Formats: sequence, C-alpha cells, structure tokens
Amino acid sequence: MVNIDEVFESNDFATDMIASKEPEVKKHIFFKLIHDEDCGSSLRNYPHKRLENLVKIYFFEPVPRCQIKITYNHLRQMGMDLQELDVIAQQNSMKQKPAELIDLDAMFSSRETNLLESKGFLSSSLYILTNTDRTLGASSICYPGVLAQIGERLCTDFYILPSSIDEVLIFPKHIEIPAKLLGRVVRNANATVVAEGHILSDCAYEYSRERDTLTIVPGSQERNFKEKER
Repeated sequence: MVNIDEVFESNDFATDMIASKEPEVKKHIFFKLIHDEDCGSSLRNYPHKRLENLVKIYFFEPVPRCQIKITYNHLRQMGMDLQELDVIAQQNSMKQKPAELIDLDAMFSSRETNLLESKGFLSSSLYILTNTDRTLGASSICYPGVLAQIGERLCTDFYILPSSIDEVLIFPKHIEIPAKLLGRVVRNANATVVAEGHILSDCAYEYSRERDTLTIVPGSQERNFKEKER
C-alpha cells in the first residue's frame, strides 16, 4: 500500500483540490478501519467514528492506492459534517470497492467466486471477507447489510478474526471456541505472518444475528488474562 500523506499534505494538495471545486472530489472519498491504539493523540485532527476498539477514518484517493487522510479542515472546506462524510464514504466504498466473500478452500483454485453475489446456504467452515480491491478490505464489515446477509446464509451467528486491515476471517459459531484461544490465534498471526502496518486488532469479534451487532468476544483481549510474552 502506497501512502503519500506526507507528500500531499506538505504541499496542501488536498486543500487545492477542494478549493478548485473539482466536481469529482466527492467520488474520491473512502474510509478504512484501523485499531484505536494506532491513532494516538493525532486522532483529534481527523473526523472519525468508533466501532468497538476499531476506528473508521476517512481519506481521499485521487489515484489508486494513494491516500490523503481527511482532516477537520478539509471537512469545513467541503461544507460537510461527519454524518454526511460517513454516508458518502460508505456509498463510494460499497460501489467502487464492493465486499467480497470467498470460501477459503476455493481461494487458490479456479472455483473462487464472490459468494455475496450468489444465493443459497453457506456450508463451508471458513471464509475470507474482503473487497474486490483486496486492500483495506476489513472495512467491508461496516458495509450495511453485509454481515446480516452472511449470518442469514450461514443460519447462525459467527466469529470474525481480524487477519489484517485488508481482510477478516469468518467462521460459523456451530461450536463455541474458548475466548482465550480465539485471542491467541489473532495475536500469534499478528506476530508471525501479518506485515508491519497491516495489523488491525489483537482480539476476536462475534456477530449476533438476533441483535445485528458486532462485538468483541469477551475474554479474547490480552488484558483480560495473562498470556506469555511473545
């Protein structure tokens, strides 16, 4: 992922783009998910929304894979509030970076297909949820209706493991798995296979069909139990 915040912010590229009243500017607004601990005090400079211990932040993408984080100053220049920004970012993300659900067993074969575009029950034990870009795809858990659709077709609640900022793993809760084990799986993956800067979270989540909610699996966070130092 090429991140050129420093280049564009140093010459105020985003401000110039907005000031020019470029008619396409709103079409370049998207969002991504990051962990709240990665934000630090700088979060106060950027419009954001929270989802459990995750944070939605917003960015311009004037050319593919190049991001310019949206500041409150940009928001004022565009004459928007946070709610309008969120709606535009959601619409653009869902349209230009649609969610993609893949059966893990089919991912490396010619049978790979986006299961969100098909109908019927889902019977496999493990899936990858991302977007068609395969970058920043973990944000698709925020797309309205996506988790509900998956739950309906699985016919059960399900766990979500944040494998990176680019994707999450989904598997049905046919069998209850100890929270400590779920958390340990996530943290071990973060320590051994996830690239630096791509870690999303250190705990597991679960989706409830009845409540239509995404929550942290209680006890899967490291602070809730003692675990040997990695």
